[in-house]
Amino acid sequence: MKKSLGHILVNLAYQSGGSHKTRSDRENTAQRFASFLNKENIKIELVEHIKASYIRDYVEWRKKNDIAIRTIANEMAHLRSILRKAGRDKLANNPSLNNKSLGIDGGSRKGTKIPCPHSVFQNFLVLARKRDKGLAVCIMLGFYLGLRREEAIQSIQSIQTWYDDLAAGKGIITVIFGTKGGRERQVRIFNTGMALTTLKFALRVMKERKGKLIDKPNLKEACYYFSNTTRAIGMEGQLSFHSLRYAFAVSIVKSYEDEGKTEKEAFGLASINLGHGGNRGRYIKMVYGRTLVLPDVKLPNINSIEELGKLA
Repeated sequence: MKKSLGHILVNLAYQSGGSHKTRSDRENTAQRFASFLNKENIKIELVEHIKASYIRDYVEWRKKNDIAIRTIANEMAHLRSILRKAGRDKLANNPSLNNKSLGIDGGSRKGTKIPCPHSVFQNFLVLARKRDKGLAVCIMLGFYLGLRREEAIQSIQSIQTWYDDLAAGKGIITVIFGTKGGRERQVRIFNTGMALTTLKFALRVMKERKGKLIDKPNLKEACYYFSNTTRAIGMEGQLSFHSLRYAFAVSIVKSYEDEGKTEKEAFGLASINLGHGGNRGRYIKMVYGRTLVLPDVKLPNINSIEELGKLA
């Protein structure tokens, strides 16, 4: 059976390597591009038949749909990677397809989220717990430990170790699984009490679900379920799941400053906690720092699993 162009592009996207998230994003772009060609009645079956004009039309289509310039630039990076994997380096490097020629250069790297206020976090927690206790745990992991989506889902491999370390007074956890680019990082935990409460809750749910938080057979299905369910409870746009990580970033910058660190030191240390490296404090300030003026980022007043249970 002959494979469709979409199938071919998705396979090339996967073969181009990278972390699970990078591959997933690239595969989504590949499928979207193939769907666009089909919608435009461009009937081609091979990567060799893709023309520069098709890619330019795709970019214009994305612009007309009010997609952010930075997002389109990322999608172009995905398509170039796919083309190179297919041996079409000449097309990938075509001057008419560089970001400047396409009008997608200069996109801002400023974050599009805001720190999730504690009152909104509590509402999300109530809604999540009613649907899925494992999802509620992941939301708490995002807020109190600064975990990304896949880190939260795969945290089941580290939950017990984190709990033991924090209970022993270490104050630091090591995030290994599901990290961006496969880079492990150490995270300093300032609110140890709520972190331990979260981890106790996680251990209880994992015991009920044979070691899982999100009860799906594989990571791909777990991520798909996670994304759909978080959107269903209203976690989207500026207040998507990633906004919990913004709230965490704000809290650790403030905690470092309360310890007497300078602003530059605080952002540098926050950068390390978030997995961006110590020399990216300026980037962290640009992405997260502009939100420091927002009010209501205090932590919710939940001090035990029993109190958490009353939320639902």
